[in-house]
Amino acid sequence: RRVHGGTDVLAAYGPTATHSVGIVVAADYANLIAPLKALVIKLVICSIAFTAFGVTVTFYVAFRMLRRMRHTWKSKLQLETRVKKIEELLSNMYPKAIAARMLRGEQRIVEFLPYITCVMIDIHHFTYVTNCISADELLELLGYTFHVMDTIADYYGVYKVKTIGDCFLGLVGLPDFFKYTEDPVLHAVHFASGVLQAFSDLFSHPPAGDIIRKIIAIKETDRSSVSGKPKVALEPKLPKMESASGSREPSEKAASVASGSTSSSAAERKAAASKTYCMRIGLACGPATVGILPGKTPVFDCWGPTINLAARMESSGAPSYVQCSEEIYKRSQQLPSFPYIWDRPRTVYAKGFGNVLSYFIAKTSLPLPKELINELGLDIKFKDFEFGGAITSGGSHKI
Repeated sequence: RRVHGGTDVLAAYGPTATHSVGIVVAADYANLIAPLKALVIKLVICSIAFTAFGVTVTFYVAFRMLRRMRHTWKSKLQLETRVKKIEELLSNMYPKAIAARMLRGEQRIVEFLPYITCVMIDIHHFTYVTNCISADELLELLGYTFHVMDTIADYYGVYKVKTIGDCFLGLVGLPDFFKYTEDPVLHAVHFASGVLQAFSDLFSHPPAGDIIRKIIAIKETDRSSVSGKPKVALEPKLPKMESASGSREPSEKAASVASGSTSSSAAERKAAASKTYCMRIGLACGPATVGILPGKTPVFDCWGPTINLAARMESSGAPSYVQCSEEIYKRSQQLPSFPYIWDRPRTVYAKGFGNVLSYFIAKTSLPLPKELINELGLDIKFKDFEFGGAITSGGSHKI
């Protein structure tokens, strides 16, 4: 209270029954309250400091957590992207079922297939072709050739196992890859016919296939001069055959079919064969074993008598023809429709098998699908196709 001329004093009192008892202490209120104010100010400052520190720590921890979460999320996305790329790569290198087993970590992958169709394709006189072109042209030639084969294979459900040099090895009817309901034999023949048609006089190739036109324009004399070897006629060799009567001499029809012609003279066949770019194709069906060969570079491969017999059908066949095993022929007879005409059977010696029956496909009424023609960029020149009509440097080589 202010007493004695306005002096601030601190007074405390309390009433009793008869009197009011109290005490008055003269003091400077400002000096008395100053320490309390300072204490309050310090407390406020400390509270603000602690609050700021807490907010800073909270923001820092949250920032680190968000940064770690972002890094984890980004790493997860990168991992998922890499896994997808690995899965895609494995799917391109191996059948999907095999790739899935590899991703699960299986070390031993092997499977027996009771029925499969094998296709073997080899470029006719490939050695002579390589002797007269450069390394770049060789790569361009094989790249375009296998590109055409791969495109046709994808269309008909043929799985390409591998290429060995100029040889193409494919399987039809592989589980989890072959999606058609028809017999794999039919699609294997469709594929073989499509390859022969694509490289025949039926079509002219797009600019990407200019190397094909260059190859067929090479003359026999050019090949001999480049290779340094004496001239060798490039007329197709006749495979050793036995007629139905058991004679080792092929009939006139069999000889003409094996040499790639049914109506041309020997001189015409020789002239045409020296300028052709064509394939020999062998087909066989039956049991086979497929699996992964372990090592630094795991390789998907196939083994068994069916694979070996297809290789023998190809090697003993004729250029621009499809030679099939007896089992292929029997399966074709069970199909409701088979748009191909068979040549009469013949006996061919096959290493590892002895004398076996084989069949050439002579003619087909089934053209190459328009979807494939458009995808490959081919221009059609003729409508009818007979096997043996290999592509030549000029005009049509009919048989």
